[in-house]
Amino acid sequence: MVGFYDSMSKANSIDFLRRLERELPFTVATILTDNGGCFTNRWYAKSRGGARKTADFTAYCQSLGIAHRLTQFRHPWTNGLAENTVKQIKTNTTQYHHLADYFQAEACIDAYVLYHNYRKRHRALGWRTSYETVCSWYEYRRDIFRSDPAVTLRPNRNNLVKLTIYRLLPVSHLLLTSCCLLLILLDPSPY
Repeated sequence: MVGFYDSMSKANSIDFLRRLERELPFTVATILTDNGGCFTNRWYAKSRGGARKTADFTAYCQSLGIAHRLTQFRHPWTNGLAENTVKQIKTNTTQYHHLADYFQAEACIDAYVLYHNYRKRHRALGWRTSYETVCSWYEYRRDIFRSDPAVTLRPNRNNLVKLTIYRLLPVSHLLLTSCCLLLILLDPSPY
């Protein structure tokens, strides 16, 4: 899931966590963030003994039962996975396509995230897509899920159109999907 905000503020970080909690079909156990001011007040008034209260983001995590961990200061390899993901998104979107404005960039990044989660096979996941992996976890760990991911996270036709616009999915696949949708609508009998 990707969020687009005009600034890195405490309110926006909490809003993103609310969206994450609402849209994911499973419960989040731990969140690892950097030491940014929107996530922690660890460095606030250090000369006077540190912060007097828990950071808003940490307090919200605690209210949801989520453990909030921070990366080590001056320890970039702890945050390496997140940095690599951001680099991959930039390489395949804003550096690959000529985008005229912010809205095109947002649409392109959304399309890439759809591709990354539903079409791209990942070596670390045994050459499965992220979607296939989450659906297979549902079979073994139903206790961490609030709903069936095959229903909640199912890609729809609008998402496939986005993938085609940015050449992340061949047009023939979109047409085939449209035919399958039409077939399902015309013949509701099970296969």
